[in-house]
Amino acid sequence: MYWVSSFFSIVGLTFLFGRVDGQCQYIRKDDRAYQLNACSFSSNASGSISSWGFYCDVLEMDDGNETETVTVAVLRRWDTVDCPDEIAPLEQYYVSDCEGADDDCYCGTDEQQQASDTCTTATVEVGSCGDDDAGTQRTNYVTYECKRLSEDSSQQTVCQYGNELSVIQYETDQCDGHGFSVNTALYDTNSRNPEICVQIECPS
Repeated sequence: MYWVSSFFSIVGLTFLFGRVDGQCQYIRKDDRAYQLNACSFSSNASGSISSWGFYCDVLEMDDGNETETVTVAVLRRWDTVDCPDEIAPLEQYYVSDCEGADDDCYCGTDEQQQASDTCTTATVEVGSCGDDDAGTQRTNYVTYECKRLSEDSSQQTVCQYGNELSVIQYETDQCDGHGFSVNTALYDTNSRNPEICVQIECPS
């Protein structure tokens, strides 16, 4: 799955934020919360395009005596845009079980997951300036979802100052009180390439 990690090798980033109704569905990988069942997009300078995303799926495990149903997250990729349902993906990988806090993955099946009226999302766009999509990657994340690290430690990704995405750690297990920034390189947007556009838009 190296093609996924390669998306983040470009320094310039664009963050476009929105709110969607309902419970957040996401999987946390490398301290980033990727939105589940959401289509991301990639293209290169030669015009080759693909779309991909992390998706919830259900597997039936049969050991010969009984059948067990397991909710899992899979990674799918298409060689076209929009992750079309009517076309089988070019590639599909099992990522992890997805049944709540133990897996750090939420498909909406965990009764312990706190439901909210809205789910805050961020679409990260990496690429060159201009209207052309060539050389562009767009990835969907979920923000403001608290991860409990210990009895007195937790962290979440938040939008600060209207133009900055940061990982904030707290000295509580519920992401409340005053926090401090950690892992500052995770969302570094300091582009040294004038041809890379950088823009961050946070929800009001």
